[in-house]
Amino acid sequence: MSLRPGWFRRASFVPAHQNHGPHRRTVRDDEDQYSIWPATIAVPGGWHLEGTEGSRADRLAHIDEIWTDMRPRSLRERMAATG
Repeated sequence: MSLRPGWFRRASFVPAHQNHGPHRRTVRDDEDQYSIWPATIAVPGGWHLEGTEGSRADRLAHIDEIWTDMRPRSLRERMAATG
């Protein structure tokens, strides 16, 4: 396969965090782990809307405030059960 000179200059690469507009939602999985997700895209399976929306920076700041225990829920429950 031969690549034409300059093919890469015509390609349009956009960082993933800029692809779908500036609005983000905070999402949480079943293990109480948090992430942000573009508001224009359906939330993938296994993730649930946490209920807040805003800019990427606002959502990351919100997650920093509420996600104080990074351990997955199953690990926290197992550790609590073994005392």
